Amino acid sequence: MVTVKNADSNEEYTETYDKLILSPGASPLVPKLPGIENVNIFTVRNVVDIDELNQFVKQKNCKKRY
Repeated sequence: MVTVKNADSNEEYTETYDKLILSPGASPLVPKLPGIENVNIFTVRNVVDIDELNQFVKQKNCKKRY
C-alpha cells in the first residue's frame, strides 16, 4: 500500500498493489525482444505514467493472476 500526497492541495489517498516493483533511474530499460510491442508493458517515471497504468487496469477489469 502506498500513500500519495498532492503537494499543492495536501490531499492524500492510498493505492494498493499485489506486487509493486520500483526501479528508479533516468530512463526505463525495456529489453528488445521480438513481439514485446504486443505485450502490455508499462514503464513508470511520473504520476502521468501511473495514471495511464491505473486507467488500463480499470478499463480491462484486470484480475489477479499467479
